[in-house]
Amino acid sequence: MKLISYEAVQQKLGGDDGPSRRTIERMVDRGEFVQPVQVAPRRLMFVEDEVDHWIRQRQRKGAA
Repeated sequence: MKLISYEAVQQKLGGDDGPSRRTIERMVDRGEFVQPVQVAPRRLMFVEDEVDHWIRQRQRKGAA
């Protein structure tokens, strides 16, 4: 299991044109994005496979 940072998630979601950290946080809060894992008291990271799966699901919905 590989953990990735918010910055890495932003790159996967569009790089400089992707959503901001705050937008990702709001998506998580609304249940629209994968839940991060707390790795330290002030550090959240995401499971890369879960993020990749979420992206694939969105791509399939857009192609349908």
